[in-house]
Amino acid sequence: MIYVKKSKIWLALIIVFFIVFNTISIENLYAESTSNPYNNDKLTFYELQKLYHTRINDLFNSKTKLLEKGEKGPGTNAIPQGDECEEKNYSTFCLAITAAKEYENYKKELEERKGNIEFTGENISITLEKATTTAISQAAEIDNELIAAKRALDTSIKTYNELSIAYTIHLQYKEVIKSLTKYKNKLSQYYEQVGTYPNKFVDATSLSCL
Repeated sequence: MIYVKKSKIWLALIIVFFIVFNTISIENLYAESTSNPYNNDKLTFYELQKLYHTRINDLFNSKTKLLEKGEKGPGTNAIPQGDECEEKNYSTFCLAITAAKEYENYKKELEERKGNIEFTGENISITLEKATTTAISQAAEIDNELIAAKRALDTSIKTYNELSIAYTIHLQYKEVIKSLTKYKNKLSQYYEQVGTYPNKFVDATSLSCL
């Protein structure tokens, strides 16, 4: 009788599992797993840390290159209506949104790993007390990393914004310098033409034009 009851319980659990599974879209599951680049159990905490900072660094470098090319380049600094930004948009607004999404994905994965101890050859046979200490230490390390990453991100965005403003003024100054150079060249040509005139007019009764 006990065996029959257990079989019925397992059968019921399997039925419930398939009902719940079928109510979830396979595409949504795939999209969720691929939308977060940090959702990878094979990566250690330090590998995730390296991945995040590499991706953030590449993001800022790509936006800075677009900024340097300015309006004549392939990018744009126009602020969109919503929060959906094109890859070629190098405005501070779009950079901040893209970087914030990157940080949130990173934070989500690290938060889920707080209570999970990464077992290696050194700590695979640790006691419960050591496991607890390791988990607390690991959670504290994750918290410190998230705080440091957030501060670094805020500082980087502010620096990029100042760079964007300064570079825009720099481009305007370059246009002013071009205009002044053209003016100087025209003025030099004018002086050359005036220099061909005699200092005084021959057979003139007056040096004055009045």
